[in-house]
Amino acid sequence: MWQEIPPFHTKTIRLEEGDEFAFTVDSQELPVDWPNLYCVAHLRPTTMALRTMETHMHAVCMLHNWAAGREIDLRQRIESFELFSREELAALRTELRVNLNHRARQMEGKNSRGKSVVSASVWRARCTAIRDYVAFHADNTLGRMSARDSRIAEARLRLADFKEAVVGEIRIRKQTTREGLSDTDRELFLKAITPGDPSNPFRPAHQERNYALWLLYYDAGVRKSEALIVKGKDLDLNGDAPMVTVHRRPDDREDPRKNTPKTKTLARPLPLTPRLARALNNYITRSRRTFPGVKKSPYVFFSQQGKPLSGSTVTYMYRQLREKVPGIPAKFSTHVLRHTWNDRFGDGAEELGTPEAMEKHARNQSQGWTRTSEQGDHYQGRRIRRRARTIMLKMQDKSTREVEE
Repeated sequence: MWQEIPPFHTKTIRLEEGDEFAFTVDSQELPVDWPNLYCVAHLRPTTMALRTMETHMHAVCMLHNWAAGREIDLRQRIESFELFSREELAALRTELRVNLNHRARQMEGKNSRGKSVVSASVWRARCTAIRDYVAFHADNTLGRMSARDSRIAEARLRLADFKEAVVGEIRIRKQTTREGLSDTDRELFLKAITPGDPSNPFRPAHQERNYALWLLYYDAGVRKSEALIVKGKDLDLNGDAPMVTVHRRPDDREDPRKNTPKTKTLARPLPLTPRLARALNNYITRSRRTFPGVKKSPYVFFSQQGKPLSGSTVTYMYRQLREKVPGIPAKFSTHVLRHTWNDRFGDGAEELGTPEAMEKHARNQSQGWTRTSEQGDHYQGRRIRRRARTIMLKMQDKSTREVEE
């Protein structure tokens, strides 16, 4: 085996079968044995998203680079179950909390306003990735040992201690509950995205595209990435029941984007509201043809650079709305629109008198969740709070009447 020369880093490659893969290389751009074995044998079979895989392997590279800097033979430590001293473990945990981008800018002599450490959630994720990586290789070593080997009990104990200590107690601040848009904010948003409206902050050439895209989020409740991978063949805009089919397309060979959008939810057909169907039809028949490169691509939404629209462009679009349209919430995002869709869906089900079990099943199907998923409870914050207030007011009113009587 060739000599692996730190520092290690990962890069994305596409395998022959089409899968994208977080490939680890050394400073000479040569493949690294142990990290790639772990990624192929342990991470890839889970079908995790590429970005999640990259996050795991980024932490693995940090472990190897930290060990190399201390002249620690990581393979020898794991296979002998010597692992790490208490001081080394503390130093490793400290290293895993470092913001490497901030460190790199400082080393280049550049000013950096960002924090020198990552958030507690990122830190914990890195520690967990290291725990799993060491455990994977340690378990392989245990599997090669004889059942009569007297060292097994001690080895298992040391591994268990390491797995607990490397993650340790990391407090993660709970996020405040997200809510959908209020009725007033909904009107403001819909007005601002309407083509030709004075409050629309975007160039006229992009307004029909943006309108169709935002209505896909608002009326159909899809995730940001799900809209970006919609192809022309996924749309049926004719007839009395227009539809869009959301597909899972991991490692699509037709996708030229560096950071390909990934879907987390199940594939499903979704009905289109009349205004969404009209918006998509207007965009496709009028505006889309003006974007360069569209004739050679199956994707619906395009950028002015002649490429399928990227997630970063959509993020920029949201930022423009927040900055240029007074009254748009400061944290407005696609996720907020998913909460809004769930609020509206719940209100519609209530108006129709839909039984709770049927509403849950229909919601899960529309959102791409499993049949028994409880995710819907987390996406109706505003509606649930509003209903709770109504119930409490009725209780108060009843209590007042009882006292008066």
